[in-house]
Amino acid sequence: MAIIEDRLSTEFIDGDYIPPEDRFRSSLLVDYEGGPIAPQNMAQGNNYQAWSLAYMPGGDIVLTPEITAVPVTILTVVGCTQISFCFDQNGRASVTYIIGANCFLYWYDSYLGDFTTDEFPGITSAMLSMDDKRPRENAASDILWWYTKLTGPSEYTLYHRRQRDRFQTEYLMRVDCLPYMSRAGMHNGLRGKIATRAGVG
Repeated sequence: MAIIEDRLSTEFIDGDYIPPEDRFRSSLLVDYEGGPIAPQNMAQGNNYQAWSLAYMPGGDIVLTPEITAVPVTILTVVGCTQISFCFDQNGRASVTYIIGANCFLYWYDSYLGDFTTDEFPGITSAMLSMDDKRPRENAASDILWWYTKLTGPSEYTLYHRRQRDRFQTEYLMRVDCLPYMSRAGMHNGLRGKIATRAGVG
């Protein structure tokens, strides 16, 4: 599902996030997303259960399903200050995380036939979301990578990149937003919705 005209809507249509993306993120080191019965197992679709992603004190980024409750360590990296994730159309987890002044995106590149990690400097905050998890939209759906940058004195700008471009094209979405990504996902009006906040806590 493409973002129409590659811009935010000029008409505000609000709604509640579809669970579990409606859950409050108590920290930017935890995230929630609907996902499959197990990684790369789409037998029950891409929104079978709630999953959480958490950054552990030892450096593990751990993915835990709410029903089957078997945690999976996705990555081990030192010094994360923010993390976010979502699943692709085949139930593979993509993760974005920030270390220092650099942001990293871990995702499955179908051209390479494997997972890869790309590095992007100068990003303040980032989140991933799948724009539409409904089974009938599987062929048209996209992973959206939302992020903010400091672009002027105390001015932050919102951008996004998307899976169908292999995350190579940057789209400017809004100038003068709050610096930290808070939530991203579809709401119950079947519109994409993103939220930013002023601080990390």
